Amino acid sequence: MKASRWALGPALFILLVVLFFKWTQHPPFDLTKLHFFQPLLRLKSPEFDSIGLRLENIELRLSELPCPPEISPGGTFGHLSKSLQQSASPFEILLEWPHEQVVDTVSLLPLQEPTEHDHAKAFAFRAPIYIEFMLKGSLIHREIIKKKSAKESAIRATLPHTFAFPAIKIDKMRIFRSTKKLNPKAQFGLAECFVFSGNKNIAAFASLRANSELKRTLEFRLDYLTDEQTPLGLPQTTFGGNTVGYQSLQSHQHGKTVNFDFSWQKEQVLDEVRLFPIDRALSFSNSTSGFPRSLRVLCWDNKSWNEVYSDGNSLRSSPGMNPVPVRFKQVKTQRLRIQITKLWRGKTASKSKLALSEVQFRHEGEVIGAANSLTISDLVSKKRTATKIDGRQLYWDPKGLSDGMSSNGRILHEKQWLKDLDERADLLLEKFEKQAAFEPLFAKANLFCWRVATGLPSLIFYVLLILFVKAKIKQLDIERKVRDQLAADLHDDLGSNLSSLSLYTQRLKRKTTGHDKIIDAQLRLISDSLTSLKEMVALMSPQITSTRALVDVFASMIEIHCGGLDHDFFYESSLKAIDYKPSMRRHLYCFLKEAVSNAAKHSQGDRIRVRLYHDVRKHVVLEVKDNGKGVFDENSQSASALSTLKIRAKEMMAKLEVSSKQGYCIKLILHH
Repeated sequence: MKASRWALGPALFILLVVLFFKWTQHPPFDLTKLHFFQPLLRLKSPEFDSIGLRLENIELRLSELPCPPEISPGGTFGHLSKSLQQSASPFEILLEWPHEQVVDTVSLLPLQEPTEHDHAKAFAFRAPIYIEFMLKGSLIHREIIKKKSAKESAIRATLPHTFAFPAIKIDKMRIFRSTKKLNPKAQFGLAECFVFSGNKNIAAFASLRANSELKRTLEFRLDYLTDEQTPLGLPQTTFGGNTVGYQSLQSHQHGKTVNFDFSWQKEQVLDEVRLFPIDRALSFSNSTSGFPRSLRVLCWDNKSWNEVYSDGNSLRSSPGMNPVPVRFKQVKTQRLRIQITKLWRGKTASKSKLALSEVQFRHEGEVIGAANSLTISDLVSKKRTATKIDGRQLYWDPKGLSDGMSSNGRILHEKQWLKDLDERADLLLEKFEKQAAFEPLFAKANLFCWRVATGLPSLIFYVLLILFVKAKIKQLDIERKVRDQLAADLHDDLGSNLSSLSLYTQRLKRKTTGHDKIIDAQLRLISDSLTSLKEMVALMSPQITSTRALVDVFASMIEIHCGGLDHDFFYESSLKAIDYKPSMRRHLYCFLKEAVSNAAKHSQGDRIRVRLYHDVRKHVVLEVKDNGKGVFDENSQSASALSTLKIRAKEMMAKLEVSSKQGYCIKLILHH
């Protein structure tokens, strides 16, 4: 019994471990970021720690880089080649300059073709694209846009491919695709081509040729490749100040010009003016409302205004969300005038307000400092506020025309903007790869943390529980030893004394006369004490652990207390071991003794039957039955004895059933 009890501990522990691993398969929380687990994770999975740190750095860097805005349906689109089914050879684009140029950066933007559903169709560079730089017919340098998977192409579909390299001299640049494994239906779409010499984009000064061109009115033209009208709109970050720019008070009258006069304290060398449109979300019918469609640029030579640029009778195409560069021959001046002669108008409005978010001056691609003063012939009143759709409060002020801010954020130089977007594309690709490798590592690491967080307290609790149980068992063992020792001492010491006292009293009775009643009373008291002592020792004895031993004690007690009546004691041979505690055995013994004594004294019968068996529910049943009169008086001693039996049954948490048909029957049902 003891061996099986100690074998139960390891079995229970194994069961709990199995259940623990099953119940903790799906952690409900992310515990990997808790400081407590960081040293453990570094030791257990250094790769998880390094990849996780890299992903955090990528997210931080992405938050610092500009985000491309939504595709603008306005503006020019770019160049689209024919498919091989329509053209005899793969596409080729040639940019040629009349003089040698020093270049250090080139950037290509994939074409975004708006569809009927206002979504953009991306012509991503899936096949290898070659960019060759030549000087006097000799190949100087080559860059390759490598073939990408569908997922990589989806990430880079709207982002530029930018290549920076040591400065080289060229006079020709060739963009083409290899003839190997071409899809007959494939087309090549290119929205914009930037070629930088320092910070100056020299692509606009090159002549363009293409061997395959699909022409559509107002959509695809070869010269759109170098007009700096990108499908990504304004080169800017997505945060900045709150100045919008300039908006005229009154509606612009047809044929009326508006002059913007800028002046500096010192003479400035200029060759470009760049105008930025207003965000369409600022209460405009479209993004080009109020934008100049025709203009002139004049410089002051200390005597008069001289024209350096004019649109003449031609009208500009819609720039969408793009800035419009106005280039002219280099001039040196202290004052510059931008004269606007015609504006874009909304479809339903007959008049339009003049609106600009920024006017930027450049020389050789470098931005010139803001003008010291500005005079506008169509004056505005004091500051007026405007609210963007994101709830941001903006205000109109002429000073906003030269604060380096568009209506959406801080303006970046095109070269830096393209590099940042290219870096964003590379980081997004790296993030995609790192996340694919990180997810299984994260699942394992989080599962490890969860099991440590739940298993360690569980293990501590289990150990404390085992220690408590062992301490309790040890205490019970000590109590059992004390009880066994007490039973032995009672039997050996007090039992011997009572036996000796009985012998002396019997001798005294033989020698003494006239005191027989007193001596008989002493003998009965000594006899009863010896009987009680034997019963107590028997029930406390460690040998009373089997059913057979307990039955023998019961049979002996029935023999003594049946009052000489005919009796029998039956018990089932298949009765399982009644392994009750000593206190329980004591209560059961006293109950049987009380029931048998009560039947012998008050039943007026001549037979007592005792049964110990299992009922149909496998409960242990003790039954005492006589063949007496079967009734009793509530005020008699038998009624008092019955109340005592009820108290005994309650102490044993057993059920007591009493019946008086054909004799008196007391049935005790033990639920243990």
